[in-house]
Amino acid sequence: MLMLRPSPHATVVEIAEAGGLAIAQRIVVRTVAGEKFDRIVGYTLGPKPEAVPVGPSEHDLDEVPF
Repeated sequence: MLMLRPSPHATVVEIAEAGGLAIAQRIVVRTVAGEKFDRIVGYTLGPKPEAVPVGPSEHDLDEVPF
């Protein structure tokens, strides 16, 4: 039997949209000649927000009638 699961991405988006992310105040990037991408080598985050309650979503399978 195939079991469908709620998408963890949907939950992350829901938390982000509700303000559940700390804001980056400072990001330190290192550039190295010859490398394709820069690297983040440091960061400072603002205060952690209060916990965001996550309610049932459209992907909650507890209410599926079968």
